[in-house]
Amino acid sequence: MRKSLVTALAIVLAFALAACGKGDNSANNGSGANSPKPENEPITITMLGPGNASTDKKDFNTEIFPELVKEKFPHVTIQSETLPNEQYITTLKARMATGGGPDIFFYWPKMQALDVVKPGYAKEITGLSVLDKFNSGVVDAFAVDGKQYAIPSGVNILGVYYNKSLFEQAGITEIPGDWEAFLAACQKLQDAGIQPLVSGDKDGFVAQFGLYQLAASIVYPQENDFDAKLLAGEQSFADPKWQEVLTKYKTLYDRGFVQKNSLGAGNTQAQQLFIDGKAAMTIDGNWSQSNLTQKGAVDFDRGFFPLPGNDPGESIGLSAAPSGGTFINAKTEHYDTIVQIMEYMYDGESPLFKAWVEYNVGQVPSYKGVDFQGGEVFDEYYRLFQTSPSWYFSNQAWPGGLSDELCAKVQEMISGKETVEGVAKAADLKLSELMAQQQQ
Repeated sequence: MRKSLVTALAIVLAFALAACGKGDNSANNGSGANSPKPENEPITITMLGPGNASTDKKDFNTEIFPELVKEKFPHVTIQSETLPNEQYITTLKARMATGGGPDIFFYWPKMQALDVVKPGYAKEITGLSVLDKFNSGVVDAFAVDGKQYAIPSGVNILGVYYNKSLFEQAGITEIPGDWEAFLAACQKLQDAGIQPLVSGDKDGFVAQFGLYQLAASIVYPQENDFDAKLLAGEQSFADPKWQEVLTKYKTLYDRGFVQKNSLGAGNTQAQQLFIDGKAAMTIDGNWSQSNLTQKGAVDFDRGFFPLPGNDPGESIGLSAAPSGGTFINAKTEHYDTIVQIMEYMYDGESPLFKAWVEYNVGQVPSYKGVDFQGGEVFDEYYRLFQTSPSWYFSNQAWPGGLSDELCAKVQEMISGKETVEGVAKAADLKLSELMAQQQQ
């Protein structure tokens, strides 16, 4: 069963500082009206988002977007800020709680969107015409109680970046399509004196990149409503299917397929090891294409394939899901101007629209009429995407904080301080705690 998703695209907007400056009329969609201001009065719009700005080329969020907005709207200044993922959520919520959050911010879909909708941080944008430019399945991922709260970015995909030269050197002639074939490929690389995998496990979030892919082949094909049952207390991480996910992931470390002392390397360091040709594979998402296709110490061709958790003869499941979207602060004084910018950006022909499309080569676009331009790196994956079942990232159906606990316990499992059963138990306890908080 293929989940209703569709495309991908880069994080379009995101950033920050406290909202400042006087603004325009924001009486739309139930917000309080301000006194009308002169049409071209200088204003500053603040934005906040997660991640790191591009270093190998001009960054879209912090450079290209502000510059092209200024060209079209000379009276508008975009103040943009990005924060590392682990700091982003805490910072955003803290700023929002004090009433001084960014005018525009990035957040995630489905259950995670409740983090900013329930406290009243996000402005309802139901009926905004720009939403019609995107696939309805992606737009609906940001709906709460039938109301829309964000402009989608698209769909993200998880997979394995691999070094074609090292695969050839080890005698691997086919992309592994099941778990046994993947382990066999890792063994061939290891036997050839090549490090099979590199992972930046110092950053806890990295564990998700592999876990969700394994779950797409192991958990959801057998029980597509697993997460709904999990939230209802009818399922748990102690279920054999999630135990299998954790056990298979642990196997990669037990057999030495992941570099030693991976807990001492962050994701950026792991990416550098890969592009320098020090490892044959790294598990990551399409959002890291720019970093992972940079020229390193050696030249080599890259490819990208899904991490297979399936047994031989069974279908592989892909991990693909709506990425984050652009939310507007419910208290912004600049709603009308923000809407004008969004309409300009997504008009299908403006310089800003063209720059957005060009910057996001490698994504499967959710904007209607934009074709996939992934290049050779994603060719193999995209062919599979057309015919294979795909599933959302597991944490999109979980309450915020659950994935953090799971990843923290997986780090302990990697270090040998925790067992598979212990990881599952800790995740179940955290889920019970979070669900109890929601009911208060």
